[in-house]
Amino acid sequence: MIFQPSCFSTETYALLLILLSAILFSIMGIFLKEASSGGIPSTELMFLRTVFQGSIVVTSMTRWESKNPAQGGSNYHNKALIYSPFGGNTKVVRLVILRGIVGSFGFILVFYAIASLPLGDAVTLLSLNPIITLILAHFFLGEKMTYLQISAAVMSVVGAAFISQPTFLFHSVTVIDENGVSSTLLQNQNASYNLGCYAALCGSCCGAGVITLIRATGKIGVHTLQLLFSWVTFGIIVSLSFGVARPYIFSLRSDVVEEFWYIPPIGNTWLHILLMCIFGTSAHFMMNYAMRMAPAGLGSMARSSNIFWSYLLEVLVFHEIPSHCTLVGAGLI
Repeated sequence: MIFQPSCFSTETYALLLILLSAILFSIMGIFLKEASSGGIPSTELMFLRTVFQGSIVVTSMTRWESKNPAQGGSNYHNKALIYSPFGGNTKVVRLVILRGIVGSFGFILVFYAIASLPLGDAVTLLSLNPIITLILAHFFLGEKMTYLQISAAVMSVVGAAFISQPTFLFHSVTVIDENGVSSTLLQNQNASYNLGCYAALCGSCCGAGVITLIRATGKIGVHTLQLLFSWVTFGIIVSLSFGVARPYIFSLRSDVVEEFWYIPPIGNTWLHILLMCIFGTSAHFMMNYAMRMAPAGLGSMARSSNIFWSYLLEVLVFHEIPSHCTLVGAGLI
C-alpha cells in the first residue's frame, strides 16, 4: 500500500486510512452545508463534485498503468488505465459499473438528505450503514459476523441518536448556544422532511452496498482509479438527470421546494464549493483505496466515525456547547 509504515499490517493501515477519510468527509460536510444554504440544489453540488474529481481521475488514468488481468485484461496489460477504465474482463466490468451506479445514487441521496434535513436527523439515519454492511458482507463476501461487531455497530447507531437527537425520536430538542441561551426545536413534519428521511435511509443502504462492492473488487485486484472513474461517470449522468427532472416534478407540489440550477455569484459560495470538492475528493480516494484492503464490516464501522468527527467540528468551529446526551453518544461511538 502507498506510504504504509512497516509497523502496521495492511488491514490496520487500511482502517487508519478509512478513519482519516471519515474526518475529511466530516470537513466536507461543513462546506456542503454552507454551499447548500446559499440555495444551490444538491444535484448541482454533486455535479460540480463529480466534474472536479473526474478531471483528476482521468488525468491520473493516463499516467498509471494496469498491473494485472483484472485491471487491463490481455489486451491492455501494462498500458495506461484509461484504455480499460472499467476493468479488464467481463466480471470485473460488471462489478465496477455496479459500484458506480450504486455509489452515484447513494451520493445524491446523501447530499439531498444533508441539505434538506436537520443535521441530527440525517446523521442518525445515515448511521445505519454499519449494520447493513455487516449483513451484506456476511452473505455476499463470507465475512464472519461476530457478536462484538454487531454490538459495536448497534452502539454506533445508538450513540449517533444520542449525539444528534433527531426530531423523529426526541420530538423536541433543547439547544444551548455559546451565550447560554436555550431554545427548543420542534419536529418538522412535512413532505420535504419525509423525502429527506427516505433519502437518508436509501442512502445508507447504498453506502453499505458500495462498501461491500469495493471490498469485492479489492479481492480480485481492481485499481482504485477504475472504481473512482465508474463513480464519476454515473455520478455525472445521475446528477444531470435528476437536476433537470426534479424541479419540474416537484413544481406540481407546493409543499416541496427544489431549485433550478444556477451559476452562483462570485464570493464565499464558490470558496465553499471548492473546499467541498477538495476535501470530498481526497476523502473519496482514500476510502476507495483503503476499503479494498479492509474487511467490509470493520471498514464500515471506521467510516461511521464521521458522526463523532462532525459534531466535534461543530463544537470546535462553531463553538456549540455539547449537551449531556451528546457526551453519552460520543462515549458510545
